[in-house]
Amino acid sequence: MPFTPMFWRIVRRLLTANYGRLFVILLAMGAGAAVTAALLNLQMDAKRRLTTEFRALGANVIVAPRDTSSSDPNAATLDQALLTQLPAENDGKRVPAVAFLYVIGEVSKAGTLHYEPAVIAGTQGQSLADVRPGRRTEYSAADENNANSCEVGAKAAAQFNVHAGDTLLLRNYGNESSCRIYSVVASGGADDTQVFTNLATAQSLAGFPGRISLIQLSVTGTPDSINRFVADLSQRIPASDVHGIKQLAEA
Repeated sequence: MPFTPMFWRIVRRLLTANYGRLFVILLAMGAGAAVTAALLNLQMDAKRRLTTEFRALGANVIVAPRDTSSSDPNAATLDQALLTQLPAENDGKRVPAVAFLYVIGEVSKAGTLHYEPAVIAGTQGQSLADVRPGRRTEYSAADENNANSCEVGAKAAAQFNVHAGDTLLLRNYGNESSCRIYSVVASGGADDTQVFTNLATAQSLAGFPGRISLIQLSVTGTPDSINRFVADLSQRIPASDVHGIKQLAEA
C-alpha cells in the first residue's frame, strides 16, 4: 500500500528538513522531562527525606518524673521497668527508646588521679544514636563490647585529654568505677560535656539501683500521629510526665 511509504517519508522530512527546529523540539522535550521528573521526585520523596533529616536531631518525646524537685529519689526518678512497657512501634515504624540516669560525679583519666566534676549519663536501651544526635570523631571497635565500655562527648574528651582506647576513673560520694572509652562523640550540644556509661554503672555510682532519670524516644510520624502516641502513652503510664519536644514533633 502506498500509504505506509508516504507516512514514513513525511516523518523523515519533518525530522530532517529543519535541523534547527528539531534541536529546539528536542531541547524543549528534555527540559519538560527534567522538570516533570523533579516534581515527581519532590512529591514522592520530600516527606521521607525531611523526616530522615529531622530524626537526626534526636529524641522528640520524653518520659520524665512528675515531681523532679522532690528530695525523695523514688519520687524524683522513674522505675527502670518502665522501659519495657513502652510501645515498640508507631504507625508501623519502630520507636527507639533509651533510659538515662544522670549523675554529677567526678571523672579522671586513669593514671593521673586528677578528678574534675562531670555529668555521667548511664544509658540502657536500643539505638542510642537515634535519640542522641552527633557523630563519632573517634571509634575503637575492639573496646565497644567491653563490659565497662563508655562513650565520651567531644568537650569532655578534650577536658580530660582522653581518646578512644583510654580508661576513665569515675567516682561519686565514695562509690567508684571505671570505664574504657570506645567512642568520642560530637553533637554540638550539652551531650559534648558528658560521659556515657551503661546504666548499671551510673546506678551504682548514684546509689539508685533500678532507678532512671528519664526516657527519650524517637517517634516517626506526622504531628497528629506523634500527638496521639503521646496521649496514649500518658494514659498507659499516668504516674509519669509524657510530653513531646514541640519544635521537633511539629517539624
